[in-house]
Amino acid sequence: AVTPGCIFLALCGERFDGNNYAAEASQTAAAVVISRRVGQYAPDCTVIEVEDTGEYYFLVENNKGMLGLVDERGEVILPCEYQSTPTYIFVNGLMQVKQNGKLGFIDTSGKIVIPCEYTSLIHFSETGPTVAKKNNKFGLINRNNEVVLPFEYDYLFPFSGDRWIVGQKGTSGYTYGLIDIDGNLIVPCMYYSIESSVDGIARIVEDNYWDGKYGYIDIDTGR
Repeated sequence: AVTPGCIFLALCGERFDGNNYAAEASQTAAAVVISRRVGQYAPDCTVIEVEDTGEYYFLVENNKGMLGLVDERGEVILPCEYQSTPTYIFVNGLMQVKQNGKLGFIDTSGKIVIPCEYTSLIHFSETGPTVAKKNNKFGLINRNNEVVLPFEYDYLFPFSGDRWIVGQKGTSGYTYGLIDIDGNLIVPCMYYSIESSVDGIARIVEDNYWDGKYGYIDIDTGR
């Protein structure tokens, strides 16, 4: 039965198609309708149109603007306790969530894997750590929320393999270099830009793009 304030998820079976009743559910009591069919929905009902209601997690929002997730059966995976983020999607089994202005990750069961304690957080790759920001400094953490590199960098971003671009903030802006996974400085922070590498060779720019000097550097040896 459709009860007031419920989420109506239009499931399909061999002998029925819940999408046929989605509009009616919105007109009677449902607060949220998840359907793959356009219909005459009630104006105060939140409608989420999808391609297939049998293969997805669904983002839902309560009347306070807080977000959560339900599965294809309408079961709550993540309660509506989280703020919006730019990347509400699972990447390598984890999804970024935001609470009290801080970012973390959950897994597909809704379990908090990385607590919401970071002001910036990059999705994990299939292997290795990721970049996080805390107390206005960048560092690396693993999937167990253990610190791999301490939070002491002005800028940090994945580059190639186990090399990471590191930035140092000065009076005239940032200068960049490269470190390895252990924090060893491979290329000193003295360049305006370090650009993507091909076969282990990266282009470097001194000063600026307009009248600066260009060169190339081996990202393994730093020479």
